[in-house]
Amino acid sequence: IGAVLAFCRAEFERTLLPLGGSVALDAAGNLRCSLPCIDETQPMLWLNAHVDTVDASPSDFQGHDPFTCRENATHLIGRGANDCKAGVAFMLWYAGRIHAKELPLFNGGFLVTRREEAGSHLPRTAPQFALDMAAGNLPISMVPRGTYVCCLENTVSPARHLGASVPEVAVYDRERHSFVLV
Repeated sequence: IGAVLAFCRAEFERTLLPLGGSVALDAAGNLRCSLPCIDETQPMLWLNAHVDTVDASPSDFQGHDPFTCRENATHLIGRGANDCKAGVAFMLWYAGRIHAKELPLFNGGFLVTRREEAGSHLPRTAPQFALDMAAGNLPISMVPRGTYVCCLENTVSPARHLGASVPEVAVYDRERHSFVLV
């Protein structure tokens, strides 16, 4: 986990620091990356993903090593590819596009959680974000209900039941359950 966080930190520093953003570790070892345009009088968005994964067996991956990424014509296959490395990869990609001035800045930033998965003998680290928001160490919007933390995990899918392919947001609860917000 340390090597992955170090890689993410270096990439966020390369892309965000020249723009005036900030990149730092919090007290629990999570990575906080703020964009330079933080305005607490406006709604705020924090994109979040985690770098750890649960244990796996080769039998879960048709006999292949689950910790070695395989690629076919349409998918990357490996433990944690969707939960939650795709979210981390998206945030790094977005920061790169911001740096290249191909996508706009937004009011907020990127949060990379060190330990999110249950089952570890070590405590989960995501609660540190809430502690930092409550203490004023991580900015939140002064607009009522104006701070959004979007976990880029396997909980957003097309809401086909609404008659259109729009994102459906769900609250992720443990490994196998989601609650849809309506």
